Amino acid sequence: MPFSLAVMALFVGCGGGSGGDTAVLENWEGRFPGECDDGADNDGDGAYDCNDSDCDGAPDCAPDTGDSGPTGDTADTADTAAAAAAALQARRDAAWEALMEDVQEWFDHGYAVGLGVAVVLDGEVAYAVGEGVTQYGGGIPVDVDTVFRWNSVSKFHTALAVMQLVESGALDLEAPVTDLLPDLTLTGNQGSDVLTLHRLMTMTSALPDAWDTQCSGELESYWQFASPELMAESGTLFNYTNAAWSLTGRLIEEASGQPFIDYMQDQVLGPAGMASATFDVDEVVAGLNYTFGYDGDFYTPDIHDCPYLRPAGWLHGSVLDLASMAEVMLARGAGLVSTDSFDHIAGRMFTTGFSDDSAYGYGLYNFEYKGISLLGHNGAGAGHRSFVLFAPELGFAVVTASNNEYFDPFVVAERAFELFLDLDPDWEPPQTATDPDSWAEYVGTYEDPVNVGTIVVTLAEDQKLYARFVDGSDTERRLYQYANDEFFYLFNGYNYIRFARDPVSEEPRFFANRYFVGDRVGSDPEGPAPNPREQVRMIVGQGAERELRVPGLKTGPE
Repeated sequence: MPFSLAVMALFVGCGGGSGGDTAVLENWEGRFPGECDDGADNDGDGAYDCNDSDCDGAPDCAPDTGDSGPTGDTADTADTAAAAAAALQARRDAAWEALMEDVQEWFDHGYAVGLGVAVVLDGEVAYAVGEGVTQYGGGIPVDVDTVFRWNSVSKFHTALAVMQLVESGALDLEAPVTDLLPDLTLTGNQGSDVLTLHRLMTMTSALPDAWDTQCSGELESYWQFASPELMAESGTLFNYTNAAWSLTGRLIEEASGQPFIDYMQDQVLGPAGMASATFDVDEVVAGLNYTFGYDGDFYTPDIHDCPYLRPAGWLHGSVLDLASMAEVMLARGAGLVSTDSFDHIAGRMFTTGFSDDSAYGYGLYNFEYKGISLLGHNGAGAGHRSFVLFAPELGFAVVTASNNEYFDPFVVAERAFELFLDLDPDWEPPQTATDPDSWAEYVGTYEDPVNVGTIVVTLAEDQKLYARFVDGSDTERRLYQYANDEFFYLFNGYNYIRFARDPVSEEPRFFANRYFVGDRVGSDPEGPAPNPREQVRMIVGQGAERELRVPGLKTGPE
């Protein structure tokens, strides 16, 4: 039967009579769109909407969820949403319970002393806990209000202060720092006017690193007399340095007219809802509920204080304080800075050159891990470790801190990340081993006039790479590949270096770590290649030099 006839047969009835056949159109509930949800008895059979069997299967008539109203009514929609929310909450509670089981296992094995953890979901603090004790071998129980030292997690808080002052016009990211500090001097052939806030906060200033857990120098007095020598051409190399953040804090003081710790309290920590957070160690001690750091020695906030380095790593606070800041960061700086300023802090301002393709914003690393874009930073020093991890697109964050140098809370953050988020099941870590045949591009002579002098890199016939510090021990040290351009050598532990590439030519230019930088001066090594030697057996543990390696981050004594 042709299609047109088939349709007609559905609507035309056949009746006898001398008047001939008459077409009769039948009527039923739901014949026209909306009739199963209009409150009217459209076919006159005494039943209407979803109570009429004609509406069975209509979109408006999903199976009833047990309320007293009609099937598919507004209450059913609310019930369905409530059921979905309950299921989601149940999954999250299960994830938190699984995380707490892991935390307990770390304590049972003696890895952790005291630990604080908070998880932020949908932009709001959802879970928080304090476990363990405030001091190795004793102390009082840790709770969610216990104050930890957060070390380099401090840096993005300092960056928030800078961006506030940039918005007000008091600071300029690209202006020479000498505009505000005309008496600042550098040793060497580069003038202090090469330094800008942008270079300081992206770790490209080339200032040598500085770290001291005990000193008496205040920001103003320290930079009044300090005259460091830059380790490379400023602006060409990402190289982690706490001194850059110290100078950043001094600029905050000069621009705001307030001591650094006062400005941070008034304009950043307080407005962010960080009730017990402070850069003032005397205030920490007065509060009584704080942790003692441990790395074989004990560290207290008041005894181990270095005022001129506070902007780089002296933030103290509870996990609830840092979770409050996480809420601000997931809201793109709301209440503290504009979204444009937040994008500077969280953006890919300068590629680090590390194996994970991470970049650095202003105080935060930006990287991808297991298919998700993340922001993060760690802290390490004075017997404490900490980690903050943000997934802004997912409204997720985890903050965690430990008062044991030998327990890295990154494992807690990573586990929370895996439990609470839907990760790409097909994600595989990138291949970071390179063919030793390609290592010839590293061969050459590198000069560091500031710290270690001449460094000669050679490749032996058996494809083993060596570095010789000519002006030091003059001993060849085998370079073991960590990943891509990153290597380490064994000397009083693991010493990590990388062959940093020129941003224009992309050729290896620097032999660098945080404490020295050799600039390449020739492609041919001086002197004979070292003799092949027996490979050193490496036992991978927590690392030497207190340098744990985690995705997207490079940590060390800070």
